[in-house]
Amino acid sequence: MLGSGSRAQAGQSVNASFVSDTYSVKIQTFAELVTPDERSLRFTSLGLSPMGILAPEAGAQFQQESVAGSDLDTSIPESVRNGFDRIRLFHSYGVLCYELFTTTDDLTWVVLEHALRRRFLDLHDGEVPIVDKAGVADIFETTDFDVLAKAFRAGGSHADRWLLVAPGVKIEMPLTLDPLLRWAHQVGVLNGQTNKRVQLAVFGDLRNHFAHGGSVERLGTPVDSSRSINDLAEIINRLWGFTTPEGRLYPSPIQRHPLVLSWNDAWPARTGAEFRTIFTSELAQAPDDGWTYLLVLAPDIEQRGLEAFDARYDTTSYPLKYLWGPGTRDQARAWVAEHQPPSDEVTPLDRLFLIRRQGGKVYLPVRPENFLSLPREHRRGTWKLVMADFPNDAHYHVRHQNQGQKNCPQEHGCPVTVVATGSWGSVETRLRQLRPDLTPVPHMMAAVPRHTYPDDVGY
Repeated sequence: MLGSGSRAQAGQSVNASFVSDTYSVKIQTFAELVTPDERSLRFTSLGLSPMGILAPEAGAQFQQESVAGSDLDTSIPESVRNGFDRIRLFHSYGVLCYELFTTTDDLTWVVLEHALRRRFLDLHDGEVPIVDKAGVADIFETTDFDVLAKAFRAGGSHADRWLLVAPGVKIEMPLTLDPLLRWAHQVGVLNGQTNKRVQLAVFGDLRNHFAHGGSVERLGTPVDSSRSINDLAEIINRLWGFTTPEGRLYPSPIQRHPLVLSWNDAWPARTGAEFRTIFTSELAQAPDDGWTYLLVLAPDIEQRGLEAFDARYDTTSYPLKYLWGPGTRDQARAWVAEHQPPSDEVTPLDRLFLIRRQGGKVYLPVRPENFLSLPREHRRGTWKLVMADFPNDAHYHVRHQNQGQKNCPQEHGCPVTVVATGSWGSVETRLRQLRPDLTPVPHMMAAVPRHTYPDDVGY
């Protein structure tokens, strides 16, 4: 205890020099506490600036704007929204204290785990279905996750022999981040094959690294903090059934609009080869002689690899839909004028691909609607119905197996789920169960001329 002669009088300011001599921590003045941290001001909308810094007002605005768009839906429980707003506030104050960006980044794991706990309780509406190892079913009633955790942890009333009843499976009661994430993907409140692979392979380890002091010496950046906050918002919104327009993890359905694929006579391998994409409104100004045109519906999002389009296969990062072609420019213009193709939208995650293995080759992924109308000579071999976000993920997974590699481990393998394997007929039955409203699309030989594929790839 300090001596009576060294106590500050109530209502009077503390003598800064005295306190600094008394405590090991540096006691700063209020003016010092609200002085911007120069390290924070070097982060701008154009990236890290080694030559200059933002003005304090500009720096504060930039950091707040970097997380301002990551709102949670108002229907999400208040405790989750409050926890999220708190870390967003901490990020804003990183302009004054650079270390807060690291604190904010670390605290996203706490808010995520709380959100998963709340979603678990909300989904079960206070009545958690359980079964013991002898098959006896029961209901565990609670609206408090701490009560649930105490009962199912070691020494608790339900620790040894009770399991959670989830769709199609019985699993250990999920009590921490990693098993809660597994449960969320199991019941479908989180989706996306890439999201699933990353979250189940990485998130639990990162959370434990933080929780057990492994990151205490780490110094992050505003970029780390803002990205973690934006990703957290997408995950939490998705837990309650909402997607994010132009989201990185859980995007809303993407609009598709008519697009023209065109190539010259030298494409793909001769000198002067050229491939172009243009809008239908630009057809009148497009070259005619020596060029070929093909019309598709393409997502309203920048993507590479459109030159791989083939009406028979699903070969582009985001799904295209064949409309017309190939043909001349004037034929393309006439078709557009007569048909005025409408726009539509597609969901980019958890797409279904059909992949055939025959004669040592793995054929390119087929769209479900094309699979149903394949000629009989193209139905031979062994088929796999694969769920993936991108066609290359599905194709590489089957090629790995075809090359003699072992099946990918669940946590660290290809970001895919193999739904069915067998003959064309057996896989068709499973596909129709998943997509009863699926309409076959006629088999069409229409493609951009391609470079050759490896010998083990069929097309």
